[in-house]
Amino acid sequence: MRAIPFLILAYLLYYGLPEIGISLEAWTAGLVALIIYHGAYFFEILRSQRRVFSSGYIEAAVAQGFSRYKIFTRIILPNIVSSALPLMGNQLIICLKDTAFLSIITVQEITAAANSVQATYFIPFNAFIVAIALYWAIGILLELLIKRLSAWGAKRGMSHA
Repeated sequence: MRAIPFLILAYLLYYGLPEIGISLEAWTAGLVALIIYHGAYFFEILRSQRRVFSSGYIEAAVAQGFSRYKIFTRIILPNIVSSALPLMGNQLIICLKDTAFLSIITVQEITAAANSVQATYFIPFNAFIVAIALYWAIGILLELLIKRLSAWGAKRGMSHA
């Protein structure tokens, strides 16, 4: 999925699937496109963090008698997620920016709303400045949330050396 441009994937889901009898609403096609496209990147982030995770933690947990489920939920997953949070935050912000492409398949989102306002009231500068400010504010809030989650995890010892 990483080799297919996001816009092509959204087009294929919205305009291509009805050709084989599967019809999706614009929001559904947009959401599925975002999940498929960015899910591959999120998976790669988690996989790369799993590869750098020390096997000594797992060996110690096995020696202590932990079940495979407890090893995964109590040791592996918290450490992987806490170390991957900054990377996942970056990918989440990229995902936010990719939502602007969804206006092309008729999804009403921030960019489409700004385009509609500028066409109705003939104020292109104002409408798109507000859209830019909204994208910026949401991006800053996501960044702050990721920083807080990283600090919370580090405070509780959920980062591996």
